[in-house]
Amino acid sequence: KDMAENREKYHLDAIIFGDEVVEHTLMTLVEFNEENAEYPLISEIDQEIKQKYGAGKWGIPKSMADRNAASWIATHKFVNDKLAIILEKAYKTCKEIAPELPFVSDDPMGGSRSSDLFAWRGKFDIATVQLYPGRNANLADFAFNAKKVKDLSAAVDFRPCAHVEHYAANFTLAETLALLSQAVIGGATGWHYYLADTIGTRKGKGFLTCEYFGAPERYELLYKVAEQTPALKFPEPDAACYFSLDSSWSKYGRNP
Repeated sequence: KDMAENREKYHLDAIIFGDEVVEHTLMTLVEFNEENAEYPLISEIDQEIKQKYGAGKWGIPKSMADRNAASWIATHKFVNDKLAIILEKAYKTCKEIAPELPFVSDDPMGGSRSSDLFAWRGKFDIATVQLYPGRNANLADFAFNAKKVKDLSAAVDFRPCAHVEHYAANFTLAETLALLSQAVIGGATGWHYYLADTIGTRKGKGFLTCEYFGAPERYELLYKVAEQTPALKFPEPDAACYFSLDSSWSKYGRNP
């Protein structure tokens, strides 16, 4: 309500559910359980996971390094089910109070491997996800991950956070354009940029704050692309890929 009444004061154009909510919830739950397994709420959650998702046996992983696939699958299901309820409540609340403000989905880590994207359906106006190229401009995963998120979430307005800034590597203009083009091929209709100089921050030297100062030509390219991103018309699909959440969630870690 405060945001709706003070939209101009806050320069508010949208409301976002959060950043890496599933991954951080998983990590917090597992790490807290490792140190405080007897804490009443943790014991209650552990029992719910075992009974509802873990065949009465598999509960919260013992640590982030626990390699018990059944525990990770069960805990992923629990976290995603609970957060889908919260996402729906947040979306409905925002639409009741400030219907003119777009509500943006969670922003999962690269590949969105921890999120049940199907459970997002009908609970957002704009979908986003991080597209992470590693340190190899030749990897063609932007298109696949964009397509996966767009199709599973049924997003019409899809604006991924393409990490082409000084985050994973220092991409050339041609490499940057190629990566962004992949995302458009996969269904991106707009962009959510994160322009901080992450590499400079981690190294502790050569820090230039953001793309505006560190890579002005790339900064200009990013905004030109944002202004000119086409809305592609896709043919009706005649094939599909099977995506198994259980397989994805069976590997240990917050973003398997």
